[in-house]
Amino acid sequence: MKRNLKLFILSILIIGISIILINYKRINNNLLENKEEDKKVIYNGIAIMLEQEDDNYTEAKDNSWQNDEYEFNKDLSKCENGGILSYNSSTHKITLKATGSDRCYVYFDKTIIAKNIEKLVNDAKSMTSLSKDENYNNKAYSGELVYHDGTYKDTIGSTVLDAADGGYRYSGDNPNNFVCFGSGAENYNSNGGTCEDKNLYRIIGIVPVETADGNKQKLIKLIQSEYVTHEQLGKDKADGKPNTNNNEFTSYKRIKSIPTEGFRWNDIYDNTWDTSTLKIALNEEYIKYLQENNNDTTWTNKIENVKWNVGGLTNDQRINLAVGEIKKIVESENDEVSAQIGLMYLHDFGFASDKSNWNIQMSNSPENNKNQNWLFNGIDEWTITRCIDNNYSIINFDWDGSTGNQTVFYSPTVLRPTFYLKQDVELIGGNGTALTPYKIKIDN
Repeated sequence: MKRNLKLFILSILIIGISIILINYKRINNNLLENKEEDKKVIYNGIAIMLEQEDDNYTEAKDNSWQNDEYEFNKDLSKCENGGILSYNSSTHKITLKATGSDRCYVYFDKTIIAKNIEKLVNDAKSMTSLSKDENYNNKAYSGELVYHDGTYKDTIGSTVLDAADGGYRYSGDNPNNFVCFGSGAENYNSNGGTCEDKNLYRIIGIVPVETADGNKQKLIKLIQSEYVTHEQLGKDKADGKPNTNNNEFTSYKRIKSIPTEGFRWNDIYDNTWDTSTLKIALNEEYIKYLQENNNDTTWTNKIENVKWNVGGLTNDQRINLAVGEIKKIVESENDEVSAQIGLMYLHDFGFASDKSNWNIQMSNSPENNKNQNWLFNGIDEWTITRCIDNNYSIINFDWDGSTGNQTVFYSPTVLRPTFYLKQDVELIGGNGTALTPYKIKIDN
C-alpha cells in the first residue's frame, strides 16, 4: 500500500515538473516570434513600450524598436509574476525566464543618436528658409535634410540615385547645419549667445559608418566650416597660397575670407592616405589644436575612431558616373584606414548638391554645384578620394564647380577637416543657422 502511494506521489511530481518545463520552453520559444494581431505586436504576454517625444511611453504597433535607435531600459522593464527579462542588443531579441505564465512590460528608450535625428529632421522641416546671413555672403538659408532610403530613383525607376544606406544628408545651397564645436564652444549659449568662428562646423549628415573596432553605427559627420590654417595643422605644413579664382570665390563662398594658406596632400609622390602628410598632420597637429595644446580631451573624446574608405576611383569613373554609383565603388574597395580625422569623400560633395543633380555625371554639373551645393566655395579643395590610375593623383573639386585630378605634391590646396561624432554626443540647443548653431552637451 505504502509502495503504491509513493509511486502515485512520484508520478504526480513527474507530471508537474514536465508541465513546468514544457511551459517554460513554450514561453521562451514564443518570445522570439512576433505575430500581427489587431495591429499590435504580441510577444506571448510581453508588452513592448517605446519612449516618445514627450518622454512618455506607448505600446509598440510594429517592429520599429528592433534597431539601434532604441536601447533596453532595464530599470523600468518588469514582469507581474517575477519573470526575469533580458535583451540581446545584437540580435534585438528578448528572453524571459519564468516558471509559469506571466505578463511583462519591456521598456525601450530612444538612443541619443535617435533623438539627434529627430531634432534635426524636425528643424529641417520647420526652418526651410530664413533671412540672409551677412556673415556668410548674404546667402539665404535654403536646403533640406534628405533621408537616403533607396527610393529616390531615375525617371524610369530603374536606378537608385541616393545613397540607399538609411542615412540622412544635407543638400542644397545653404541648409541649417551649423554646429558649435571645439575648445571654447562649452561657453556658447544658444539662447542669444555667439559661437566663435573657429568653433563653427557643419553637419554633412547622420550616416552609417564602421568604427575602428568593427561596429556599424549611424553617426553625425562634421566638417570644419572654415578652411584649415597653419595654426591648426602646424606652421611647417603650410605651403603657400592656394589656387583661387577671386571672382568665383567672392560670388559663391560660404566662408568669410579668401584663404592664404594651402597644403600639399603629401610631401612625396604617393597617394596612399595612411602615410600621407595630411593624414598624419590631421591626426596629430589638429588633435593638439582641438585640445588647445594642454591635453584637454573634452572635445577630442567626442570624436569617433572610424574606418575611412581610401581605395579610390579611376578617372573614367570620376568622369562618367553619378554620385550614388561613385559612393558604391569607393565603399566596395577593400582599403580602409582607421583614424579620428579625415577629409570629405568625393561623394560627400556630390550628395551636398540639390538632389535633382544626383542623376547627372558629377563632372558634368559644375554650374549646379555653384548654385545648389553648400560644400562648394569657389576654390580648389582636397578630398580623401584618390585616383587609382596612378600612385600620385587625388580627386578634388575645382574652383569652377567641376571635379578633377591633382598631383599630391604639385600645388598647395585648401582642405576642411572632417570627422564623426560618437553616438553618445547630444545636440541640446540651437537651430542650425550660422548665427545660432547647434550646441553640444558637455558632461559635468
